[in-house]
Amino acid sequence: MVPGPAGSTAVDLGCGPGHTSLALAGLGLDPVFAVDLSESLLDELAAAPSRTGS
Repeated sequence: MVPGPAGSTAVDLGCGPGHTSLALAGLGLDPVFAVDLSESLLDELAAAPSRTGS
C-alpha cells in the first residue's frame, strides 16, 4: 500500500474484521470508514484498538 497524505479519507467496503481498515489508519489516513454487512465482523473490528493498545 502507498500511504496517502495525512488527512486523506479511506473507505474499506466489505471490510470483514477490518485488517485493511486498521492498516490504512496505521498509514495515517483519517478518517477510515469500514463498511460491512456482518455485524459480528464489525464488532470484531470495534474491539481491535483495545487489542492493539491504540
